[in-house]
Amino acid sequence: MRYAVVIAGLPGKISSSVKDTLQERFTDNHVFRAAGAPYYDDGSTVYDGQVIADTLRMGVDAVFGKSARPNGFCRNVDRPCALHYGNKDACGKLESETCFRLKPDFLIVIYQTGLNEEQLLTALHHSALTIRLPAACYAHLTKTVDACIEALKASYSVLGTVRRNFESAKNPLTLPVLNARTRELDSLLSLANKTGGKSESEQFKRTFFSRSSGSYKLRTPLEFQPSQLNGRHGIPDAKANDAIALSRIYRLGCQYLRDFHYDVHRNDDKHLSGNHAFHCREGEEDKYPKGRNANVTVDDCLPWET
Repeated sequence: MRYAVVIAGLPGKISSSVKDTLQERFTDNHVFRAAGAPYYDDGSTVYDGQVIADTLRMGVDAVFGKSARPNGFCRNVDRPCALHYGNKDACGKLESETCFRLKPDFLIVIYQTGLNEEQLLTALHHSALTIRLPAACYAHLTKTVDACIEALKASYSVLGTVRRNFESAKNPLTLPVLNARTRELDSLLSLANKTGGKSESEQFKRTFFSRSSGSYKLRTPLEFQPSQLNGRHGIPDAKANDAIALSRIYRLGCQYLRDFHYDVHRNDDKHLSGNHAFHCREGEEDKYPKGRNANVTVDDCLPWET
């Protein structure tokens, strides 16, 4: 298994040393990235726009591999990546020769506790498995390295559980959070980030999944139906947005099928008439689709017409 690991919010004076130490500690099936953040005397990272953008950039660099092994995954380093920029002609390699063979299986973000850390988590949009470093680690090299090692060891079991959940298209861990609009789903993903969510997913499915319609009843009168193999529309472009590039491939640190989405329809068989708002992360304004259903991706985008 291959792991992309980003350590976020570390003071610049230790970030490079932490990254290098961890890279030496682990074999080349791990790639580490860390962008230094400003140091604060009060011992607390501040997750402002720049620190968050740097974290996303490091994630993209780790996943899409701009440097050669052992510090990256993709060997085709001289051409832009089709997965990231949405240009199918960008990479000359076959998928079996590059992305699906060399891309990391898992994405982990280990972040130093700090102010506005919830904004970092919002930007990641559940793409990574996230692990919080305690305040006692701040600016302390040895404590940070030790905590990262323990966090990584603990993450393997969690990622394995999430990945097994993804074997079923009906698992609730891939539901689009912003458009489902349920506190229960938020709670489920928070728990799954810590435990893998096996029993919690089963309970969520028993509560919200309708066998008769094959859909999740989450937002009356709308139902969220996992797309069938013969009803998928291809792989949506990731474009140049770092956050979407990551969430288009990963949920809770694990890869999901990239052509998978949800068909959102009314529970009374009527067509959508433009009365229901859908949030699309690719634009600033909500969409009000009309037609039989709305196609919503795992990461809350509406790339196709109904």
